[in-house]
Amino acid sequence: MQTWQKIVTEYGNNAALSILASIRMIMMGNAYGIPFSLLINRFKKDRNKDERSNLFYEISTILISILIIPVSAIHAFINCLSGYKYVDFK
Repeated sequence: MQTWQKIVTEYGNNAALSILASIRMIMMGNAYGIPFSLLINRFKKDRNKDERSNLFYEISTILISILIIPVSAIHAFINCLSGYKYVDFK
């Protein structure tokens, strides 16, 4: 809560919310982009494959995202209509 308040004080509420949204989008991009990239590299001939990854992880992450993203979008739309606050660190 103290860190969030410092960001709001420094940048204002609207800019702080934009910063938070940007961070969340970057996190989502990494969460889904990394396994997708690993899966693509797995089938390339030059195979720059990460030995820490496995096929199950890569495919399951992509398939789960196909389910989660539409459900999350519907959830966000309903919350928007109801006036729900996404950020409340009190």
